[in-house]
Amino acid sequence: MFRGILISIVLLLAISASAQYHSFKRYTIADGMPNTEVMNLFIDSRGYLWMNFPGSSIARFDGDEFEAFPEGGINFGDYIRSFFEDDHGIWIYDQKGVVVLYDHENFTTPKSPDSLIGFVTLPELGAVSLGIRGQLMKYEPSSSSWDP
Repeated sequence: MFRGILISIVLLLAISASAQYHSFKRYTIADGMPNTEVMNLFIDSRGYLWMNFPGSSIARFDGDEFEAFPEGGINFGDYIRSFFEDDHGIWIYDQKGVVVLYDHENFTTPKSPDSLIGFVTLPELGAVSLGIRGQLMKYEPSSSSWDP
């Protein structure tokens, strides 16, 4: 009898423990998304979800609202190769080799070396671009330039 009660309790616990429900919400253009085709995603240190869309636009989402960019004449390419964040802000690198910095207030396009072929970050050096001659260039915010 004790064995039967024990088996019943274990079965009841197993049935109730397996019932997990997940909630999903679908966002559309009606919710403020610039487009429903998302090309790339990135979550920054402040919790914003950044995304890019076909047609040279990006947006960030705070969990409630979408804020769409570009603004101030910044034109992002259709394919953003990467987003990443460091002490200077959020860096956006597109397929044309354009580097854009968002310092949490404004977007700027620091002049990139003409030979830019890739873009990486090294935390101990800051944002770094890799030039065609194999030279690493460090971004210098005081002069908005890239220094070897």
